[in-house]
Amino acid sequence: MYMRPVRILAAIAIAIGFSSCSLGFPGQAHGTIVIGLPGAPGARPLTNAWPMGGMPVFSRITVTVSGSGMATITADFDPGSPTMELDVPIGDSRIVTVTAVPDWEATAEVYVEAALPTLVTAYSATDDVAVESGRTTQVSLRLSVGGSKILVPLSTYSGGGMFTWSGTGLADSLAIETLQTSSINSVTEDSFFTFDRYGHLYVSSGSAVQVYTDPDQDPVTVDFATSIFDVAWSDEDNRLYGYYDGDGCNLHYVNLDDDSVVEVGEPEGYGFSSGGVAVDSEGQVYAIAYDQDYYVDYVIKITPGTPMEGSASSSIVRSASLESLGLGQMVSGEGEPYFEPFAIEDLAIRDDVLYIAASDINSDQYSSSLKSRGMVVSVSCDTLSRRWTAGWSGTDNDFPTNPASQFYGPRRFVAIAPRKLYVIDDGFSWSGSSGNLVDVDRVVELDTGTGAITGTGLSGSSDFYYDFSDIYVC
Repeated sequence: MYMRPVRILAAIAIAIGFSSCSLGFPGQAHGTIVIGLPGAPGARPLTNAWPMGGMPVFSRITVTVSGSGMATITADFDPGSPTMELDVPIGDSRIVTVTAVPDWEATAEVYVEAALPTLVTAYSATDDVAVESGRTTQVSLRLSVGGSKILVPLSTYSGGGMFTWSGTGLADSLAIETLQTSSINSVTEDSFFTFDRYGHLYVSSGSAVQVYTDPDQDPVTVDFATSIFDVAWSDEDNRLYGYYDGDGCNLHYVNLDDDSVVEVGEPEGYGFSSGGVAVDSEGQVYAIAYDQDYYVDYVIKITPGTPMEGSASSSIVRSASLESLGLGQMVSGEGEPYFEPFAIEDLAIRDDVLYIAASDINSDQYSSSLKSRGMVVSVSCDTLSRRWTAGWSGTDNDFPTNPASQFYGPRRFVAIAPRKLYVIDDGFSWSGSSGNLVDVDRVVELDTGTGAITGTGLSGSSDFYYDFSDIYVC
């Protein structure tokens, strides 16, 4: 059914209560943008279509337009409207963002007995468009997951380095006291999480990935036939990448159209290293690698080649050393100072920005340099240049001096929200005198625009991946 476009002038929007809807500066010329949210393409075997067969029912749709020389415009639209129309000041670069909040109860009434991706709390899309005076610019945006429940891998430390894993808890915010339960039980210390565009959750577990639509229903299994840790889904070509960085590193993907498994070779002159995998909107792959001549560590951006008989070559698109991104520090030794990289824990891409979680931890009770700290670095996917560094306590501080704004040891990205990332922070604190180390287990909220830590919580809900409480320092 066709519904006419909804037109909201910013001046009217102000009158009825929309925030920040100024048209810009007096005398400034305007154009019109018309935003459409097309449905998914034809369904493929697992992804690239709404799992219930169509778009969810939305309770709220918000459009934000921003750019140089204009005040930010924010307007709410009728969720039943397939197109949205807005008058905005002209400019070569107007950032249009749509955020749509699903109503899963109403959606269940439309798609009876369908599996619903209820872990998703918001869908969003962004585009950069030029707006000309007196003209209409059509903007077609494909929604993707823009917010999710916080995934809390549940473990209990029993001493002696032993953990018992008991599934995955869910949280709507960092402030809750009791986690929601789920049937996501295939989680171990080596598990990583990722969502696809529509809300399927992928959880790595050994040589397979469990794919959950409804977190209370049984998953679908994707078999890699080889051990993997980190996973990343590619919207460009419907591939699920798996990265193993245990005893040796390798990269594979499963083509979700035909379930074929392909091993991706290392690019010439580089060897894969520990750190994980991420994929951007163009299907280009990001990993950590070392230069085989000089053993310098890099973030690499590669393009996999055409697969032949289960394998594919890869070529370098761009690289940036960990040193250039500030992912390590200079260390003084007996000879010349040298660069020592931090441990790369996880990679994630959102809106074509790469986020890298890195830790710098030494819990050796006999060491004179105990430390527990880390950072998240935001990197442009286009240039592989650093945008900001978050949560770093400083080279001269072995522990956070302000725990509300600094990391003890970021390990995993476990949720997103509009302009937010959520990171498991798993490390320890130390009084500086004799006694046991104090274990720190929490989730940290990070503003993706500024790099500021905007919240911490869920402390004690899980022991996560490491426990330092039985280490005694003399």
